[in-house]
Amino acid sequence: MKYWLITDTHFWHVDKMWIYCNRPKDYCSRIIKWLAQIQEGDILIHLWDICIWNDKKFCNIFKKQKFKTYLIRWNHDKKTNTFYNKYFDFVWSSMWLYHNWLKILFSHKPIMEWTYDYNIHWHCHNCNSREDNITTYWEKYYNWQYHLLALEIDWYWPITLNNFIRKNKLHVISWGNIR
Repeated sequence: MKYWLITDTHFWHVDKMWIYCNRPKDYCSRIIKWLAQIQEGDILIHLWDICIWNDKKFCNIFKKQKFKTYLIRWNHDKKTNTFYNKYFDFVWSSMWLYHNWLKILFSHKPIMEWTYDYNIHWHCHNCNSREDNITTYWEKYYNWQYHLLALEIDWYWPITLNNFIRKNKLHVISWGNIR
């Protein structure tokens, strides 16, 4: 079993994502194509902002998959948990898990607390025209604990948690951190 990560798919928001984040016009089809590589028994953790409008159509993309889907809720997806529970295996505002001796918190925006080793999140994309832009992010959250996950950085496909850990050189800070 592998854990896969994806965030801010923003299906049906193509024009705005092109303006704000310089995403290619075909990014939605790229995401859907790459979801096909996830195997049965794997788990996809989606760090929210699935779509703008037409929620049912795009949530069905995840329901039809052979893998499990965990959804971390946030600002753009306005339906109730009851609605999203029809399409995803689990729905939370944040979640954590132990993986390779690391206690990892998954959230859409960074969460400032010290009860985990690392916080994997995203929200501000790669744009400079928003209040939550990348420069503001680095000024506010840059330290060893927070780690960005962004479709703009990962070519619009999901990444395995193990590859994300390797890419970002996450490791147990001290044996005292092992719970």
